[in-house]
Amino acid sequence: MKTVNFTVAITDLKGKKMVQGKDEVMMNQILANTISMAKAKKNPVGQLDLALKIYNSKKEMVIEEAEIEIVKLVVSEAQLSSLVAGQILKALEGVKKDGKGSKK
Repeated sequence: MKTVNFTVAITDLKGKKMVQGKDEVMMNQILANTISMAKAKKNPVGQLDLALKIYNSKKEMVIEEAEIEIVKLVVSEAQLSSLVAGQILKALEGVKKDGKGSKK
């Protein structure tokens, strides 16, 4: 088990938070919607549950290795910009093992 925080704003190349209208563009919302709209791989119910878990996360969340693999696969196959996909994958690189701050 690891912890990761997807509840952060997507930033532009200058590090400025991106906004749509008046709202910040949030990584957890983009990722959850991407997972929920992606073609189901092996377990569509599990994929939907993961999307809801990410969407409803408030800060750091516990994520299993199998869920990390789903995120990586879906992001690599989705039509996301490098700016967005890269930030999602970088968030995964910084996951904390067992919630104790050690990195994978």
